[in-house]
Amino acid sequence: MGIKIVSENKPNQLLEVIKREYSWLNILLITTSILSLALCGQLWQQKQFETMHWALPCALVLLSVFIFAIGSFAFFKDAFLQIFNISWPSLKQILFKTLQVIFFTLFLILFVHAIDSYVIGKLTQFCVKIKNLLSK
Repeated sequence: MGIKIVSENKPNQLLEVIKREYSWLNILLITTSILSLALCGQLWQQKQFETMHWALPCALVLLSVFIFAIGSFAFFKDAFLQIFNISWPSLKQILFKTLQVIFFTLFLILFVHAIDSYVIGKLTQFCVKIKNLLSK
């Protein structure tokens, strides 16, 4: 009596959504944009870049941004339409939460500074004293 192992290749759900919702042209445009930026990065690292005219790298960056904007419009179109359905907090709530984050961050910075300067400083001094006592 044996166990038969059947391996099924399940379709990638993300790929299926991309195929169904977005055109291959948009995906090609975004891929072209990424490759254009990569080429610009490679040109930037070349030794001849100082003598190279700035037109080609600047053109590649502008082309990449333009192509990315066109290609990503289909991806963000639904998100831009649904942004009006979001219930945003009031200005008072936003300011209150921002102040909470700022005060907590300041408290955390002061706490870490106190631990670093006092506790670790005292521990370091103690270790130096022990080392000096042992070396005598």
